[in-house]
Amino acid sequence: MDGIGYLYWYSVQGEDGSGVEQSEHWIDEKHMQYWRTCIDDTFPAEDLRPRVTMIPERVEAAMKPLATIGGMS
Repeated sequence: MDGIGYLYWYSVQGEDGSGVEQSEHWIDEKHMQYWRTCIDDTFPAEDLRPRVTMIPERVEAAMKPLATIGGMS
């Protein structure tokens, strides 16, 4: 967008899963460290169209049933 690339952080938890903020896994802690250091929470959110998706096919296939919940498509 306007010559700037954006990287999205998308997290999927199972039923009754806790948020990344409560995780003690090292990769989640690194993500949170990056978030606190590099992400501007005051920047207004925008709906952008993804150009590249790096979700493994097996994960994407497992998520497809969720797309029908709550009227999402």
